[in-house]
Amino acid sequence: MHIDKTYSLQDIADMLKRPRTTLNNWYQTFKIYLPVVGSGRTKRFKEEAIDIFRLIMELKDRNEPNEIIEQYLTNSVKEITIEEEDSSSNNVVTSIVKGYENILTEVSNQRDFMIQMYQESQAKNEELTNLIQTMSKEHAAALEKIQTTIETDRQKKGEDIEKLQEIMQKDKTEREQERKKIEDRDKQLLEGLRKLREDKEDRESIPWYKKMFK
Repeated sequence: MHIDKTYSLQDIADMLKRPRTTLNNWYQTFKIYLPVVGSGRTKRFKEEAIDIFRLIMELKDRNEPNEIIEQYLTNSVKEITIEEEDSSSNNVVTSIVKGYENILTEVSNQRDFMIQMYQESQAKNEELTNLIQTMSKEHAAALEKIQTTIETDRQKKGEDIEKLQEIMQKDKTEREQERKKIEDRDKQLLEGLRKLREDKEDRESIPWYKKMFK
């Protein structure tokens, strides 16, 4: 009879060359996506859990937030793992309560993530606005200097006027480009917020018990 090979958390930590405590934190956060056999001290991980831990590690190395990592796992992992529990009613109730708490935590995290994205966007907009204003002042000073030069050297008036027009056109083009960047980024942000909101509404429309025993 064929027996699938299983691994301890320390085995996988050695493979990935990460501390066992780090992998344990990842497991506690994303346990429903990590297939295990047994429970408690006898708990061991199935072989496919290695690739899932590796995916989590790569996303963590890229400083991705837990919400984004969970989206990757939702799209990648086909089966949700429910740890084996005692058959007593107390353990069943505890499991249900924990599942409900996890759902509330997820919703709260998504809300905080959306607020953070909005605040970061506002800060970037302000930064870009200040940059544009600074550039405008610098260009205005440059134009004033050129105009003074034109007045003091009329023999080069035609050439200097042409250069002035080129600089003004360049300034106009740069302002249009900066404005376009701000508009495009705002559109992308609004689209991202809309998708996150739709994902949240889709998740909330699924009964909590289906999420736990999916």
